[in-house]
Amino acid sequence: MILFLITFFFIFALICAKNIRYGIYAVIFLMPLYLIRFSIFGIPTTVLEIMIYILFLTLVLNSILLRRSSLLRDSGEFRVCSCREQACLFSTERLQRGVNYFKKNNSILLIGIILLFLGLILSILHSSDLRTSLGICKGWFFDPFLFFIVFMSVIKKTEHIKLSLASWVLSGIAVSLISIIYLLNNELTFDGRLRAFYISPNYLAMYLAPVFLIVLFFLLRDLHAWSVKRSGAEFDLKKHLILFSGRTPLSLRSTLQSVKLKHIKYQALNVVVLIIILIPLFFTHSYGAFLGIFAVVIWLFYRKYKVYISKQYLSFPQSHLSFPRRRESTATINDRLRGGRKIKKQSSKILVLIILIAFVSITAIKFNQVANSENRSSLHSRLMIWNASMEIIKDNPIFGIGPGTFQEVYLSYSEKFDEPYLEWAVAQPHNTFLAFYLQTGLIGLIGFVLILFWFFRLGLKRKNNNIQYSIFNILISLMIYILVHGLVDTIYWKNDLSLMFWLVVGLLLTSSQIYDTILSQDEKGKEH
Repeated sequence: MILFLITFFFIFALICAKNIRYGIYAVIFLMPLYLIRFSIFGIPTTVLEIMIYILFLTLVLNSILLRRSSLLRDSGEFRVCSCREQACLFSTERLQRGVNYFKKNNSILLIGIILLFLGLILSILHSSDLRTSLGICKGWFFDPFLFFIVFMSVIKKTEHIKLSLASWVLSGIAVSLISIIYLLNNELTFDGRLRAFYISPNYLAMYLAPVFLIVLFFLLRDLHAWSVKRSGAEFDLKKHLILFSGRTPLSLRSTLQSVKLKHIKYQALNVVVLIIILIPLFFTHSYGAFLGIFAVVIWLFYRKYKVYISKQYLSFPQSHLSFPRRRESTATINDRLRGGRKIKKQSSKILVLIILIAFVSITAIKFNQVANSENRSSLHSRLMIWNASMEIIKDNPIFGIGPGTFQEVYLSYSEKFDEPYLEWAVAQPHNTFLAFYLQTGLIGLIGFVLILFWFFRLGLKRKNNNIQYSIFNILISLMIYILVHGLVDTIYWKNDLSLMFWLVVGLLLTSSQIYDTILSQDEKGKEH
């Protein structure tokens, strides 16, 4: 086992040394490797944590090499830089530009991060189990934030964002396939839920649901893009029919057929991936995941038809991930609207299908328990946990109780309630906001809320700039899922889940930089 880990980390270090972006994609793809745990000099760690450290160390070494190159230039010793040194220079220059942009345009995010970590540190100082709290601080806050720094320093192009999302989707597909094997072998929990190699079905659902939403988003996006291409091609055919008295150019027809074939293949692939992910997601019977997915679907259709109605702002993606484009003529917009109307029925069918899946899920035993308000339902148990959490907050309103100590404190409050607990092994309070309040204190909770405020303020600010199916809508959808599911589960408080949160924040910040760069280039072009 030790030899295997050393070989694995050595290969990963070589990948990072060759191209640090590949290391980022590998970390995203291998997020579930946090489940492989071991100790170094008595300090517990995971494979995922070591990968992040190697990634960050590579970035630091790049900066050192750049500093060395600068000293050589200052001393007058000129030499041609190698490709390796040029890559280091490029990466570090982008890091400096990113830091400057971060300070100038994202002060709310910066304040939120400072308050979050300040509250975390103060809460740790008041913890009854300092070792556990420090471990959670390392694995769920410090390490994901290191990854966030590397991500912001390296990922700077639309293509990089595509590959990051693709790595995430491929990871979800791999986990889904492995989970299906567990399902076929009937390896379920005592209450008939699928958890695969995770410790809880909820953790499996939390990992798969965001990937499901990304694939669903691109399925809807491609339907829209196809309707526009098809309507545009058919419109061109009609024009040529009129001009040339019935003689239709064969090139246009062949183009339409090739576009149609490519669209069918891509859509079939999306549908297959959705089914692969949906099967294990369904058998987790996580109503929090389905609630979050349903909320995102409502949001997507709200955005779709709002932009659909607003003709003057209507624009469709010109690439896989869309960014600003200039306003089109009224005639072009009307042509696109013809295609948009044809897609309404297809999109509505998808919505009906998702509602049907949700209805089937409600027929499960767990959902029937919730609907019937049985005393031993998971909802009733959560209500008891939330009541106990509020009592703990009343006694610790400023600094909280420290990360990782909820189980111990929760059990000590059982005597304050007449009714006995339905669940005794409760590591987290099953609510993201309560978890942040209890384990980072009031200061940390304010910091977390400020990060969310910055996120939605920045993301929603882009929605009026000719963007419908864009990267911003993907990221807003993912954050909506995190918050909605977080109402009934602690979706941040795990190694992979915390990394996913900072990944979404990093993607939004990077996309915003790209967006602002494109807008500034357009403004300069207009001036000239």
